[in-house]
Amino acid sequence: METIKKYTKYWLLFLSSIALFMGLAFIYILHVTPTYNVTTTLLVEDDKRGDGVLKETAFSDLNMFHTTKSVDNEIQILRSKDLLHQVFQSLPLKTRYLYDTLYFGERELYGDRLPVKVTIYHLGVRAFAERKTITIINDSIFSIKTVSATKPTTYKFGQIIRTPDYNIKVDKGPGFQTGHKKIAIEFVNEKAFIDAYSNGKLQINQVVKDGNTIVLSLTDQVPQRGMDILTKLVVLYNAQNVDNMKKLAQASIEFIDGRLKYLGSDLTDVEKNVQQYKQFNMVTDLNSNTQADLLRGEDYKSDLLKIEMQLNIVEALQTYINKSDNEFSLVPSSLGIQDPTLVALTAKFNDLQQEYQRLLHNNTPGNPVVANIKDQIRSLRQNLQENLENVRKSLQLSKNNLMATARRFDNRIRTAPVVERGLLERNRETAVKENLFNYLTQKREEAGLSMTAAAPDARTVESANFDPEPKSPQKPLIYLYAFIIALAVPVSFVEGKAALTTKIKNASELNVIPNHRILGELIREKNHRTPVIDGQNSSIAIELFRYIRSNLYDMNGTGHRAIMITSTIQAEGKTFMSINLALTLARANKKVVVLEFDLRKPDLLNKLNLGNPAGINDYLDDNDMTIEDILQSSKISPNVWVVGKGKACKDPAEQFSKPRINHLITTLKTVFDYVIIDTSPVGLVADAFYLRPYTDLTIYLVRYNFTGKDKLRTIAKIFQNGKLADPVIVLNDAKPENLKEYGYVTAKYNYNLST
Repeated sequence: METIKKYTKYWLLFLSSIALFMGLAFIYILHVTPTYNVTTTLLVEDDKRGDGVLKETAFSDLNMFHTTKSVDNEIQILRSKDLLHQVFQSLPLKTRYLYDTLYFGERELYGDRLPVKVTIYHLGVRAFAERKTITIINDSIFSIKTVSATKPTTYKFGQIIRTPDYNIKVDKGPGFQTGHKKIAIEFVNEKAFIDAYSNGKLQINQVVKDGNTIVLSLTDQVPQRGMDILTKLVVLYNAQNVDNMKKLAQASIEFIDGRLKYLGSDLTDVEKNVQQYKQFNMVTDLNSNTQADLLRGEDYKSDLLKIEMQLNIVEALQTYINKSDNEFSLVPSSLGIQDPTLVALTAKFNDLQQEYQRLLHNNTPGNPVVANIKDQIRSLRQNLQENLENVRKSLQLSKNNLMATARRFDNRIRTAPVVERGLLERNRETAVKENLFNYLTQKREEAGLSMTAAAPDARTVESANFDPEPKSPQKPLIYLYAFIIALAVPVSFVEGKAALTTKIKNASELNVIPNHRILGELIREKNHRTPVIDGQNSSIAIELFRYIRSNLYDMNGTGHRAIMITSTIQAEGKTFMSINLALTLARANKKVVVLEFDLRKPDLLNKLNLGNPAGINDYLDDNDMTIEDILQSSKISPNVWVVGKGKACKDPAEQFSKPRINHLITTLKTVFDYVIIDTSPVGLVADAFYLRPYTDLTIYLVRYNFTGKDKLRTIAKIFQNGKLADPVIVLNDAKPENLKEYGYVTAKYNYNLST
């Protein structure tokens, strides 16, 4: 509660601070350019098995289009600088158009709102350094001015502007109005744009871990521009994938066309040879018996034909790969050769070739990354050549085994006519050529169909859209921060003020004194009157002394007959307290005597405008002097008497050891209701400690904004060690707000104070 009260008296400061910072937050939100979050959602093909676009179709047995894909790899492609370069070049992003609003600061124009449209032909390095201001003069002319230029230059719309820094053309835009007097333009650096989006401005995240759905997001001051960027990025990404598929299919078609051209010519020659052989030997059909014998070995010969066909394909692939011109070209598929290692090597080789072509598009051949890919291609090409040779040797061995078996059947038909045997051999050769030709023709048709069936790998789940609520500035958060700061500033002021001050400001600071008691507080008198207890009917000070008198009664009735008043240092109000407390008690019909026991710097008689007759020092030094000799009227109340210091003495401290002090105070206690002892401050001398045995109560004065905080621990030790009799504290020189904190009435009183 005390902490709350400490701040409530600064309520105006808190209110002003809140109004100021809330106003600043409103102005900031009003002038800052908002940015919006733009997103689009894609479903990306994750083809880890490499089934390709022909998965689950009639052509799923083809190997030529198999490429391995993963979502992580596709995310990197979407963020690639090559793709961002294409986006930058295909959208109107090279120039920013800005204008100043009347109340909302600077805003950017885009799309259909553009009053002018800048076409860029050339930009130098210095073109990006400073902003240009276009001023629309009328429907046909405008002017351009840069910050460094002394005056603007006038041009016509559609005119090519040539300067050492840039070559541009300015045309009227779709939002052209003569009301758009000034439009600022800035040229956007392509590298900075690409780096910003590639390094984090473009965020790509999977909706679910290990899932195929990804979200592309970015922030932009112009939502339409952000949506255009994401839409174009997805379109170009899909177009790139389709183009890669078509390139791979085209490479296979070109290879098959070459083989078909060679086989077509070879097959024609073989068929002509059969025709000529039949014409020359006049053969139309084989003998049925010979035919029956030949059919027994047909199974082996059929296998031999397949082996020979595969050997031809392997040899053709070796010839294609060994050509230096094809070192960095896509390798056709294995075309039916069922060797897993060969299929895997071919797919990996083609993937590296595509990556090499992509890197070469934006980098020089000497780039380390390009060189590394190039080395991998050469190494993999060598592995591919070795694998093909191993496959060829394996097929050759199978062929030899089949030929050996086929010879056994040949021996059984040696008795057949030579003509018939020659015809069969020629027919067999023709069949081999026809089978290979038909196979390649089928594969070419399949490759052609795959080119027309090529489809994008990514499907748009949610089109590009933006959140109408700005991502920044976040109004609730800004107002919250402003409110927190608005509270923190006055709190810091109050706490800082309290931390920097070395004087006691409020009663709560006395808590360092264990078990302390506060008898009351005294308010500051504007006219500094002493005494304040006079003939007035009402006064705040009078009420506060009456409150102290009431507390004295509550503490022990009338048992506190001898009351000592002291403090830590001079000028804390001991004499003021002594005189006015005596008058307050006297107005309650109590007889009071005030002793001026501040033997070093007495001020009691001076404040009462009394002389300096014989006093305490005279009584202590002269055993023949009686108490009546030193007792005098205060002249301010018939119930108040005073005993002054008397003569000066060389050593005041020695006076407190004289036995007549006990007799003096004891006697006065029997005559008067209260004996008030005004003493020296205990922080300077120990005089007050000597009077402890003769006193019943000690009033310790602490003065606001005067007593140092460093004195509190000294006071605490004095109280704890019992050096003063039954000590209580009176706080002096309080302000009205201090009294209000502790429940004392501060309004003007109308009570009758005659009692």
